[in-house]
Parts: sequence; structure tokens; C-alpha cells
Amino acid sequence: MLTFLRRFSQKGRSLQTQLTVLLLIVSIIPLLWVAYFAYTGGRRALENSIGVSLAQLARESIDKADMSLFWRLQQVRTAASNAEAVLKGLNLTVEERKRAWEMRRSISPKAVEIVNGLAILAGEDGKVILTDRNGFILHANQWVLDFDQSSSIWWRKAYNNGIGHTYIGKIKYDPNLKVHSIDMAVPVMDTATNRAIGVLEVTFILSDLRDMVRRLNGLIEGMEAYIIDGQGRVIAAPPDKKEVRILQDRMLYTEAAMKAIQASEGESGYVTEEDESGRKKVIGWAHSAGYMGHKLTDWSVLVFQPTSVAFAPASRLKNNLLLLTLLSAVVVAFIGVTFTRRLTGPIIKLAEAARAIGRGTFDADEIPITSRNEVGVLVEEFNLMRKNLRELMGRLSDEQEKMKAVVNSIAEGLVFLDKRGRIVHLNPAAEELLGMRGEDVGKEIESAVEDPTLKRLFESCQLSTHQRKTIAHEVSVKTRGRERVLKVLASPVMSEEGILLGTVYVFDDITREKEIDKMKSDFVSLVSHELRTPLTTIQLGISLILDGKAGPINDRQRSSLEKVDRQAKRLTRLINDLLDLSRIESGRVQMKREPISLLDIAVSRLEEIRPQAEAKGVKMDLQVKGDIPMTVGDEERIGQVITNLLSNAVKFTPPGGIVTVRLTPHERMILTEIIDTGPGIPPEQRDKVFDKFYQLSDVHTRQQGGSGLGLSIAKSIVEAHNGRIWVESEEGKGSNFKFLLPLIPPKELRDGSQDTDSR
Repeated sequence: MLTFLRRFSQKGRSLQTQLTVLLLIVSIIPLLWVAYFAYTGGRRALENSIGVSLAQLARESIDKADMSLFWRLQQVRTAASNAEAVLKGLNLTVEERKRAWEMRRSISPKAVEIVNGLAILAGEDGKVILTDRNGFILHANQWVLDFDQSSSIWWRKAYNNGIGHTYIGKIKYDPNLKVHSIDMAVPVMDTATNRAIGVLEVTFILSDLRDMVRRLNGLIEGMEAYIIDGQGRVIAAPPDKKEVRILQDRMLYTEAAMKAIQASEGESGYVTEEDESGRKKVIGWAHSAGYMGHKLTDWSVLVFQPTSVAFAPASRLKNNLLLLTLLSAVVVAFIGVTFTRRLTGPIIKLAEAARAIGRGTFDADEIPITSRNEVGVLVEEFNLMRKNLRELMGRLSDEQEKMKAVVNSIAEGLVFLDKRGRIVHLNPAAEELLGMRGEDVGKEIESAVEDPTLKRLFESCQLSTHQRKTIAHEVSVKTRGRERVLKVLASPVMSEEGILLGTVYVFDDITREKEIDKMKSDFVSLVSHELRTPLTTIQLGISLILDGKAGPINDRQRSSLEKVDRQAKRLTRLINDLLDLSRIESGRVQMKREPISLLDIAVSRLEEIRPQAEAKGVKMDLQVKGDIPMTVGDEERIGQVITNLLSNAVKFTPPGGIVTVRLTPHERMILTEIIDTGPGIPPEQRDKVFDKFYQLSDVHTRQQGGSGLGLSIAKSIVEAHNGRIWVESEEGKGSNFKFLLPLIPPKELRDGSQDTDSR
């Protein structure tokens, strides 16, 4: 057939001949290939599909078994925590308790309640024992048990010399009752000393294992299910397999059992094996993954299905589809040959015109319309489309030139990167600010910029914008021999369908503003230093007069001097705040880097502010969520941040309100929140509260006084620790000031404390 088609195509190179041959090849040859290979290929694909399904079924079954065991373990742990009070409240001697046990008389109603509650979960033949630290029974659901259980392996493992350890025993099987059971023992811990004061042991009857196997066996015709342990021994088998001895016989299907036993936690798969009678079976297996991080068993589940049963319906369907496909191919080939001649002429002209459009030529002559059928309509629409494209491309070119002129004329630098980090566009301002060139368009940004700070900036911003976030940065760079400070705004560019197209960066040169700000800070620092000396002298003089060292004064004079003293102290605090802020902003403050506990700092500063709060009738509360790890920083400065925020919160919270300090681990950082129930902050003023000397505009705020520097100092300290501070507020309900401090790797904690400047 292929030789005939090849010779036929050599007789003419016209589109009609080629299209006819192509239709024959496309219609017939693939169908013949499908007919030849469909059976073997379809069987392999179906076998894979069934194997994956059986493996998934085994996975779901073993996960349910693990979840069931974990749930039982959690019930025992909960009961053990409730038993702490029972064991602590014992006031009987061992001899008295032993006599009570032999007389089958309970000594603690609470212990009876705990044991009876677990006995219901353990099952009809289950066992529940609660012992003290010496292994003597406090209560159990079976009076025939020995009073002293200290020689039992579960007691020794769980008590663990007072350290405590959760013990999960091996599965056991009772051939008479035909039930499985498992021992779980949990230490009863003294929360005050973290030492074991007793053991709670439960022997659970695992009737759900038998039910699980029975359910799988009845799910699909011919299906069988087994549960095996880490040595390949059968734990549970189909009910009709009378010859299988539980926990004695090993699986006959060596390959499947070995793969399951040797698999890593949570792994699953399937194999195809033949049984002893030569019947082929697909076997899906899954190894226990544990539950919520707890490795409870080394079990595996194997699910069998004979291939003869699994593939029978698929084989019949495949044969029918193959026959239908062959008939369809004949019809398609006939129709293709019939209509090829009618389509050839106009299609060739359309192809030539389309190639011209592809080359950017829109001014070619229109294609003549030779018929009024569908091909004629297609030619007419094509001519109209080419005309519209010509007009549209003209307008698009004009708009593109306008947009390019606008972008190139703005003073800020603009860079657009696609989602792979390649430069799509940059304007002349960006070339000047970043030291780039116009020919860098099309390159990856990492190869186009030289400054390492810019490289890190682009890498960080690309990661953030891929998460659909708009971020702002300030960076110091050196380009074209000049050091600059740039304000950077990076925003993701999205399509109408919400697909990320890239990132647009806007760079604003704020070097001059930073220089002015530095000069202002230096001036404030200089003035503050010059004012502090005379203020100290004034305060000293007033103190001497008030103490009577300069002679007696009357009450009126004392009142006036006390007012002057208060104002002098207020001015001193303002000057100290200004000096602190100036030193932090200029980098002259050395921030210590030593292991610190944010929890200890919060507790200490909370206690310092508490008298002020209680005098105003404001409650103070501390909330800790999870374990707060140690970090590295300047303890005094971080304490200053918390004190400033707490003072503000108490100041603006009315009597009867509450101020809450909340500490929470947050990814690789620690989140600290100072929450008040004050009047809140208007939305238009929230971005300004951290500015120097800024105070809210309402009368209540003015009445509270203050320099307007506390929040600015707090922000400078947090940022010097590579952290972030912000405020969330709702008018009339209060404010929540939050700051994040990064966690420091354990290695740096071990290396000891060190100093770093605030820059």
C-alpha cells in the first residue's frame, strides 16, 4: 500500500494529488496501525489503569487503618491527661488499695469513669488498666488482673523510668474469638515536673480490620484483599481463606509482598504475578504512611484482581470500537477524495494570500470570488479580513509609537520584565539610573545589571510578584560611577483572564531627598545636643531651689517652680527622643546581637506599664500562641519598642478597656501585636502615624500630649533589626500595632552575641 501511494504521488505534484494521497494516508494507515497494535497497547494501558486503581484502593484502606489507630491513641492520651488529677489525689496506702482491689471495690469514681469510657472504645473483649508510678493498679475493667503490673512489658516501656514514652505493641490475633487486638500504653505525666506518675494501658479489639478486608472482597468480582506485617505475615485475610493461619503464614505472592515490605513510608504501587495455578493477577499494594507524623505500624495492604475478570469487558469494547473505527476510516477516505478537487483551487490562492500577510504584506490584490458556495464566502471574508487587518495594523503602529513616546518621556525609570525575567522594555531614565543600555532588551535581567544589590532586588521582587503582590523597596546602588538611593515599586502585570504576564518596575531617584533628610537629622541632633546641656543646668537649679538649698520659698513660688520643672523634664524627654531617632537613622547606634526572649521582654515591659494602666482602669493581658523561640537582637531596644507601643495603647484606651499583647510564631518570623480598644485611627491617617512629630488631628489625641516621636523611634528600631512594623485599625473599635522580627538560625544563636550597626 505504501509503495502504491508513493508512486501515485510521484505522478503529479499538484495540491489536489498531494491532498488526496495525504487524506488516504491520514485516514487508512493510522487506522491499520491501530488495528494491529490496539490489542497489545490497550491491554498494557488497561493493566496500568487497573493496577493504579488497585494501588489507590490499597492506599485508601491502609490510610483508614492508620487513622483509626491514631484516633484510638489520641483517646488514650486525652484520658491519660485527665488521669493526672486522679493520681495526684491518691491518699490511700498501697496495702489499702490492694485490699480494695482484691475485694473488687473501686477507690476513685473519676478513675472508674476514665476506665469505663475507654472500655467502650476498646471493645467487648478489650482491656483497660490505670496504674500508679509503681505499676500498682488504680482501676481496671477486669477484676481478675494482678494488682502489680510492673513486670508487664507495656508498663516498663510506657513508664520508662519516669521519663514517659508512648508504647504501641504488635498486633495479636485470637483464633478462638477470631479477633485482632493491639496494646497501647501512654504515661500519665505530672505537668508540673514533667515526670511520669502512672501509666494508662488499653488493649483495643480491632474488629474494623476484618470488616475492611470483607468490604474489599465484596467490592468487585474476583477481588481479594490481605493485610500483612513487616515480616510478610498475614494479619487479615478474606473470610473464605480458611487455610490461611493469621500471623503464622506468609504471603505466597513473593514479589508483591516484598515490594510492599521494602517500600518507604506512604509508598504504593502494583505488580502482575501468576499464582500457583498459573492464573495471572494484578496486585496493588500500599505501605503504611502513618498519620499526622506518627509511625504507628509497619503494615501493608495488598489488593488482588484476576486479569481475566478485569480485562473481559474492556476487550469486548475494544473490538467493537476497532470495527467502528475501520468503517469510519473508509467513509472518511471516500468523502475526502470526492471533495478534494472542488477545494483545491481557491484554497491554493488563500494559502498564497495568507503567506503574504505572514510576511507583513497587506496591500496585495484581492482574491477573485469564483463561486457563491462556502469556499466563495471564505474568500470574501478573507478579503474583508485583510482590509481590516491593514487598517488595524496602521492604528496599532500609531498607538505603539505614542505609548513608547509617553513611557520614554517620564522622569522615573521604567523596566518591564516578562514572567521568565527577560527585559521587554526599559525607558531612557531606567538606562541612566540602572546603568543599562537599550540593547539589553531581550536579555535576562541578571545578565543586564552589574550592581549586586540590583540583582538581589530583582530576584526578590520576581518571587513576590509571582505571588500576585505589589511591593516597594528603597535600595542604595552604584551605577555609572554614582551612588544613588532608589525608591522601587514592583507590580505584577495581569491579563484579563488573571494570567501573570510579567512585572513592571518603577524607579524613582530619591538621593537628593535622602541627603536633605540626613542634613535635617544632623541638624536636629546638633540642636538637641546644644539644648541638653543648658536644660540639665536649669533642671539642676530648679531641683536645688525646690529642695530648699537656695533658701526658703513660699507655696506660690514652689507651684511655679514645679510647673517649670515638669516642662523642663518634658523638653528633656523630647530632646532624648530626638537624639535617639537621629542616632538610629544615621546608623550611629550599635544594635546588640545577642540571644533574647521576646516573651521575657514582653512580660517585663508589661509589668512596668501595668501600674499606669491600673491607675487609669485599663486591663492588661498577655496571649502566647505556640512556642516562642529565642532570637537574636538588642534586648533594650526591642523593649523600648514594646514600651512605646504599650504606653500609646494605655494612653488612648478609655477606662474599662483592655490592652492585649499577643506573641505568635509566623513562618520564619515572630509576630508581636499590641491591641487596644481605643477610638481607632482614621484610614487616611494610618500611613502617617509612623512619621516624625505626627499626631492624630482629633481633640482627644491632642489632649493626650506626647512628642509624636515614639512610633517613629519604634519603626526605626524594628527596621534596624530587619523587621517590619504596621498598624491595622477600625474606627470606634481600637487599633492593632504589629511588628515582625526574623528568627535567627540556631547556629547563630550558638555562636554567641555580637554587635552590629543599625544600618
